[in-house]
Amino acid sequence: MDCFDTRRIVLGWARSEIFGGKMIPILVLTLTFAVGDTLKLDLKGAVDLALQGNLDYRVQALSNTSSKLGFADRVTSYLPEPTLQATYSEYETQYGGLIPWKGYLVDLSVTQTIFSFQKLASLWGGKMDLDRGNALLQEAKNALSYEVENLYLSVLRESNTLEMQMNALKRAEENFRLIGAKGRLGQASKLDVLNAQVTLNQSKLALANAKKNTRITRRLFLNILGIHSYREVVLEPPAAQVALSDLPPLQILLSRAFEQRPSLVALQKRVTSANTDFLGELFAFLPAVSYEWSWQYTGEEFPSPARFGDEALKGSGISAGLRFNPISYPLRVQKKKTALDMARAELGKQKLIVARQVEEAYLTRATAKDNLELARLTLDAAKEGGELARAQYRLGLLKPLELFDAETRLLNAEADYLSAVYDVYLSRSALRFAVGGGF
Repeated sequence: MDCFDTRRIVLGWARSEIFGGKMIPILVLTLTFAVGDTLKLDLKGAVDLALQGNLDYRVQALSNTSSKLGFADRVTSYLPEPTLQATYSEYETQYGGLIPWKGYLVDLSVTQTIFSFQKLASLWGGKMDLDRGNALLQEAKNALSYEVENLYLSVLRESNTLEMQMNALKRAEENFRLIGAKGRLGQASKLDVLNAQVTLNQSKLALANAKKNTRITRRLFLNILGIHSYREVVLEPPAAQVALSDLPPLQILLSRAFEQRPSLVALQKRVTSANTDFLGELFAFLPAVSYEWSWQYTGEEFPSPARFGDEALKGSGISAGLRFNPISYPLRVQKKKTALDMARAELGKQKLIVARQVEEAYLTRATAKDNLELARLTLDAAKEGGELARAQYRLGLLKPLELFDAETRLLNAEADYLSAVYDVYLSRSALRFAVGGGF
């Protein structure tokens, strides 16, 4: 999609039935480009697009590939290791007088490791690093999916808020014209006219802020998708019904998070890897055992295959060797022990962070559920109160200021309900991420 040429951005609107029959707009981002097709995104499509184009996730994926290559390198260290050295020399030797000599030295050997505690520890540590890389990649995927879902829902919420502010401005303009006409006829006081003017100006200010917030949120959403060349994007709203199922107990969610949260799994693998490195250094004094085949040829003529086979020195056998430095050994062991302690401390720190995230998300989810029900009841009451206020105002039983108050309460109730609806979705997403569930 990077081949398209950016030309202009147009903000449009569509509508859909959602949230119990309430008409909620769908934000349409019309991004004109060379080929005039439309990219229609639901939430899953947006996540898939971000996983392809987001650079932070791509970096983590490349890091995981590096871990796989590192593990493959450690595995191949147990395979037979061939070594070939070829040297051509010209020099004079004093053996029997100054005699010039020139010739070839070819050394071919193949070594097969039989036992090496350090190589075994390195191989197991590489496996832990590989598992850690996979867990970190999953954590990055979950985090990106969570952020995409948040921005996706935020774009829809801001677009709905924008339409509500547009409708509020229309009502404020109509009220201002009506109160102004009544003021000229002596049927409204100067205070009523001023209040209408204040309400109109506040509506204009609220609409300007809603436009700004919509543009900013839209840009953040496109950025996280990794879209460099613009095209038409249509965002579909979430499912019509908001799931309000009962939450499991907090302790069960915490246990589940400690078991499956990828960031904790990655740190647990890091602790295992650090422990393996420590043991490998601790038992570094153990001898390494290997089997070696060798062929060595020395002569003045370049060796042909037949000459190399007949005249080369051949040998094979088992060798065992150890290297031990009494000065550096305790320092290396202590260094690995310190790395192990750091890994354990980092794991404990991350557990506290995850516990806090889970508890915060749990409380937010429970509160969002209660707030949605309360917002629905408030909106129903505000609608009924608004209809009654308009009817009484037409009959002359209500002052303009009282009508303004009723309409303001209705607008605030609509905004609170809309916010509560999206808070349920966002809190559910946050809890799923905190526990370590997939997206």
